[in-house]
Amino acid sequence: MDDIKDKPLNTVKLPVVSIIKEASLLPFRHFPMLLRAGLPLLIVMSAIVLSAPYMPQEKNTALFMITALSVALIALTSFIAAIIACHRIFLLDNDKVMNTRFFPLSGQEPYYIGWAILIALCCALVSMPLSLILTPVMGIFATAAKDFTNMMPLIFIIFAIMTQLPLYYLASRWSLALPAAAVGLRGKGLSWAWQLSAGNGWRLLLLTGFLPLLINLSHTLLPSYDSVAYALLQFALWLLLGAIQVGLLSLSFSYLYKHREEQVASTGDTALS
Repeated sequence: MDDIKDKPLNTVKLPVVSIIKEASLLPFRHFPMLLRAGLPLLIVMSAIVLSAPYMPQEKNTALFMITALSVALIALTSFIAAIIACHRIFLLDNDKVMNTRFFPLSGQEPYYIGWAILIALCCALVSMPLSLILTPVMGIFATAAKDFTNMMPLIFIIFAIMTQLPLYYLASRWSLALPAAAVGLRGKGLSWAWQLSAGNGWRLLLLTGFLPLLINLSHTLLPSYDSVAYALLQFALWLLLGAIQVGLLSLSFSYLYKHREEQVASTGDTALS
C-alpha cells in the first residue's frame, strides 16, 4: 500500500463568504438549544458577577487564593463545556443533540482539553526559536530608527505580525482537531487536522484566526459602566459573538470533513480518512 503522504489531499476550497454568513445565523437558528446548553455557564457567570462584592477583600490571604482558584476552575469548566455543546449543536443531528448531556458534563471535555493544551504547547515551542531569531533583527531596526520616534509603533506592529502570524496559521490548521473531539471522533489528532486542512491554511487563518481576533477587539471597545445590568448585557453579547466564532470553526471543519468522507466513499480508500 502507498504511504499516506502520497495520497491525494483536499482540493476543495473553503467558501469563506458563505461560511461567514452561515455562522452569523447559527446563534439565532439554534437559539433554544444554545440556551439549554449555555444555561450552566450563564448561571455560573451570573453568580460570579453578583457575588463579586462579597469576595474576600484581603488578596494575599489563603482564603482569597482558594476562593479565586475555585471560581476560576468552575468558570473554565463551564466555558469549555459550553464550547463543546456549541460544536455538537452545530455539527450533529437534532436527535443526537437532544440526547447529549450538557450538565454536568458531556464526556468529551478531557479529549477537547487535551488537544487544546497540545496545540498551545506546540505553538509555544514554535514561538521560542521564532522570537530568538526575530528579536535581534527587530532590535537592529529599532536602533536604526531611534531618531524617528514616529516609526516605533510601526516597528512594533511589524514585529507582532511577524511573530504571531505563523502561530495563528499553525493554530488555525491544528484547531480542526477540536470540533472532531467535541463530536466524539477519536484518533483525529494534529497530523490528521493538518492533512484535512491542506490547501486551506490561509482561509482557515482568516475564518478562525483574524475574524475572531477582530470580533474580540471590537468587543473591548465597548464603554465601561459600574452596573450589574450592563455587565450581564455585555456578557450576553460576548456569548453571542462567541457562538459565532465557534460556528466559524464548526462550519469549516464540517465542510472539509464531509469532502474527505466523500473522497473515501468514491475511492474506497480508508487511508484518506
